[in-house]
Amino acid sequence: MPSSSRKHAAVLSTAMSARTIAGRVRSTPDSCGPWCGAKTGSLIFPLLALLAMPFDSAVASESPAGPSPNALFQFQKDNSNHPWLHITADSGMVERMVLRLDSIGLHGMSTPDGTQLPGSMTWSRIQRIDEVVTRAAPLGTVGAVTLGLMGAGLGNALGAPTDQGGRLALGGAVLFGGVGHFLGGKYGSRFRSERNWYVADTVRHTEPVVHAEAPVTTRVPGADPAILRACSRIDRNELFRASGSFGTFRGYAGIAGPEGLESLRADPHGQRRGADTMPPRLISWDQIDRIEMRGGSAMRGAVGLGVSFGIVGALLGMLVVAGTQDANASVAEGALVGALYVAPVGIVIGGVGGLAVRRWVTVYRRS
Repeated sequence: MPSSSRKHAAVLSTAMSARTIAGRVRSTPDSCGPWCGAKTGSLIFPLLALLAMPFDSAVASESPAGPSPNALFQFQKDNSNHPWLHITADSGMVERMVLRLDSIGLHGMSTPDGTQLPGSMTWSRIQRIDEVVTRAAPLGTVGAVTLGLMGAGLGNALGAPTDQGGRLALGGAVLFGGVGHFLGGKYGSRFRSERNWYVADTVRHTEPVVHAEAPVTTRVPGADPAILRACSRIDRNELFRASGSFGTFRGYAGIAGPEGLESLRADPHGQRRGADTMPPRLISWDQIDRIEMRGGSAMRGAVGLGVSFGIVGALLGMLVVAGTQDANASVAEGALVGALYVAPVGIVIGGVGGLAVRRWVTVYRRS
């Protein structure tokens, strides 16, 4: 074969090989199918998201759910006096005083030693909340009354020889009463018990908690002011009776909020009085026609007779001072001493009499 023919064949063979290689390179994206390029990304990302969905749902379902708006309204009402709370969280149980709480969590917490803690505690971390209940208030009142009367008697006895019995009696009552209130409160704080507020619910929570800003109050927009007033009146330990489309109920409500009455406990004496002893789970306000509570007859009687007896004692004291020529006390001091001596008698008689006169007072009626 001539050399020119061999060169022509070599050039032709080289061109065909290059064309074959170029053709393979150009056909490579088409030969790998839908798993390459943009098509591959568009299928892989949905698949990864689909695989991650069961895991996210499982994690979210195990996160503690926050309280319902109805329960949150009750907690805000119970926290108005800022009692000490036992809070069980993921790190253990701590004792805290909470300034405020809302749908996000607890804010403005302080420790028993007075340390203000920064930040907040979200509901996703809280497992249980219990109120610390003590006898400080009732025993403080008992101590104030007991030592106050003793101080008044002692002051009167010390001041009688110098005609200063009234002034010293008043000073002794105030001084000893304050000391008695302090000592009684300190002693009563030793008797501690717990009253449950909240237990986390992980069943009804199906979505992860979104940490977003929320309003402090849980007041339902457009809620009837009469309903809100009734919710404020109904305490956990306040006996009430309700009637409506559900029938009648007499007992106690652990939660009283804009959505209705929950955590109901029937009155043990309700069966003898012909009331229903099987409480429903929830009584919504659209089912309630009327709610009545036991009126404060004891307080009303004590205040009424206390004021009446105080006025009578003041008048008597004024007459005694005015009728005494060499009296060392003024008419105003005689009125004050007479009221202080006679008013407690009226308070005791009125309070005891008011206990025997119990009556039902309407706190809500559907308009």
